[in-house]
Amino acid sequence: MILDAASPSPIPTPGVGDGAAIEGLVLAAASGAGGVLLTIVATLIGAWIQGRREHARWLRERRYEAVVRAYGLTLAFELNTAKQMKIATGNRYDGDVDRIKRLQDEADELYATVAESLTPLIVLGPAELRAAVLALQEAYEADDDEARERAGQKFQESARKVLRLGA
Repeated sequence: MILDAASPSPIPTPGVGDGAAIEGLVLAAASGAGGVLLTIVATLIGAWIQGRREHARWLRERRYEAVVRAYGLTLAFELNTAKQMKIATGNRYDGDVDRIKRLQDEADELYATVAESLTPLIVLGPAELRAAVLALQEAYEADDDEARERAGQKFQESARKVLRLGA
């Protein structure tokens, strides 16, 4: 820049100092673009993390619902079996064929709901819970009281662990 004697302000000289202005402009543009890029990346990462949290919450809720249904099913089987045994061994038969027929129909309905109740646990897993559910089903089909007791206990332990309910 050259100072004109008649004017107290500097007179721009072509080619002198233009590089610094362009560098400042490029630096400002790069800084702005970097800020925008950083904001976009942070937003995408936040959305990804939120998506994973939502999926985990959804999965935990579906597992909870399935565990409650499956446990209710096992209790219904136990109650039905206890009723049938009480009639068979307690001399309470008294020719009440209708009552026995109703209990057997109830047991048949329970068997019909097994797939509906246990499938979500088999599909949604994890492997430990899936194995416990299958062992429980096998124990019921085998009509083995000891195996059913062990499998029921393992099912409860696995379910509590998966649902993070503690001991």
